[in-house]
Amino acid sequence: MSPTIALDAMGGDHAPQVPIEAALVAARSGVAVFLVGPEDILRPALARATTRAPSNLEIIHAPEVIHMAEAPSQAARRKRDSSIAVAFRLVHEGKASAMVSAGNSGAVMATGLFEGGRIAGVQRPALAAAAPTKKEPVLVLDLGANTDPSPSQMAQFAIMGAAYAKTALHRPRPRVGLLTNGTEEGKGTDLTRHTDELLRGLGLDYKGYCEGGDLFEGNLDVVVVDGYTGNVSLKVVEGFMKAIAEFIETEVKKSVITLAGSLFMRRLIPAAKKRLDHEAAGGASLLGLKPNAIVAHGASSVRALGHAIRAAQALAECDVTRAIEAEIAAHPSLFKSNASTNA
Repeated sequence: MSPTIALDAMGGDHAPQVPIEAALVAARSGVAVFLVGPEDILRPALARATTRAPSNLEIIHAPEVIHMAEAPSQAARRKRDSSIAVAFRLVHEGKASAMVSAGNSGAVMATGLFEGGRIAGVQRPALAAAAPTKKEPVLVLDLGANTDPSPSQMAQFAIMGAAYAKTALHRPRPRVGLLTNGTEEGKGTDLTRHTDELLRGLGLDYKGYCEGGDLFEGNLDVVVVDGYTGNVSLKVVEGFMKAIAEFIETEVKKSVITLAGSLFMRRLIPAAKKRLDHEAAGGASLLGLKPNAIVAHGASSVRALGHAIRAAQALAECDVTRAIEAEIAAHPSLFKSNASTNA
C-alpha cells in the first residue's frame, strides 16, 4: 500500500490554488492525498478546479492558517489547529505517512516539534536536500532550519545526513565534507574548526573541508553547513541554475551555427534544462523530527509541489527515521537523550 501524504493546502505564495492543483495531479497518478486547510475555503476552490475530485483525495478541516510573516514559534504555540499542525497530527497518528508544506519553514519545524517531537537525542532538526553534481546528487544540510548551530549540532547533522544518504540515496559508506572557505588547515570559523575536530572522531568517511566548487564535482555524498550559509547558498544556486538554463536556450537560438544543427540542439536543450532544474528536487527533508516532513519552496509551482509529494512518498518508504535512530545508537556520546525537551 503506497503512503498517504498530508498536504498543507494553505502553505506557499500561491495557496490554495497551487496545492489544490498539485494534489489533483498526485491523486490522479495514484497517490492518496489529504488536503489540509479550512473546509469553507478548500471545498469551493476544489470545485472550481475540477468537476469531479478523485476518490483518493480527501479534504481534512483545519480552521487556522499560519501566514508567512508570522513569528514561527509564537504562531506554532498559538495556532494548534493550523493546517500545518493538523497535517503533522495526521502523520503522528498514523493516518498519513508524511506531510508536505510550502509554508513558513520556521513554523513547519516549530509545529513539527510540538505535534510529533524530535527523535530522541537529536538537538535540532535540519533541512536537507539533494543537489545535482557531475556524478550522483549530493545531500546538503542544513539549508536554513538553524542559523546559529553549535559544533555538536553540526556533527549531528553529519550523522543524520549519512543515515539519509545510506537509506534514500543508496550510498553504503557516504563520503562527508564540511563546507568552508578553503581546504587548508585552519580555514573557516570557530564553528567549522570545532566541528571538524568532532567529525574526525566519529568513524564516518569524513573527507574534511570542502569549498563551494567541490559541491558539484560529485566526489562527496553529504556536505554539512550551518543553516545561515546553507540557506543563502541554496538561493544563489537556485537563481544561478534558472539563469544559466535560460541563458543556454537564448544563446542557442541566437547562433547561426547552432541553428544549422537545430535537430541536435532540440535534444540538447531539454537535457541541459533537466539537469539544471531546481524544481525537480521538490523540497527539503526535515531530518531529526519523528514525523516525516518535506518543506517546499514558498514560490513552488504545481510541478515543484508535485515533486515534493513524490519526495515525501520516498522519504516514508525508505524509513529514514529508523536509519537515523540506528546511527544515534552507534554514537551515544554525541546524542544525549532530550525526550523531556521534545515540546
